[in-house]
Amino acid sequence: MAGNSPGAAGNRIELWGRVVAEPELRTTPAGTSILRIIVDAGGDLAMAAVMTGPQANSIRPSLRAGSQVRVRGSLKAMRRKMKSGLVDIGYEVMADAIEILKGF
Repeated sequence: MAGNSPGAAGNRIELWGRVVAEPELRTTPAGTSILRIIVDAGGDLAMAAVMTGPQANSIRPSLRAGSQVRVRGSLKAMRRKMKSGLVDIGYEVMADAIEILKGF
């Protein structure tokens, strides 16, 4: 599966929730498809999930805001330097699989 690497073996996450906005599908200049969704997992937890490759194209037509999903993948830290000079760290799921749930 895409996203599986030897270094990610112990870094696994499963996220359940509702897609909160229309999914974004874009293509890199090299032709790789990238799908990005935001999943509200309840409480104060909302997290981005990113899927790349042919799977991203396959699932996109079935996803929409409000879809109930289960996302499996690995957690990736994203570091950004803010204008103030401080470093902000955010997280996103690098998705191996996105499953649309019925009756969740």
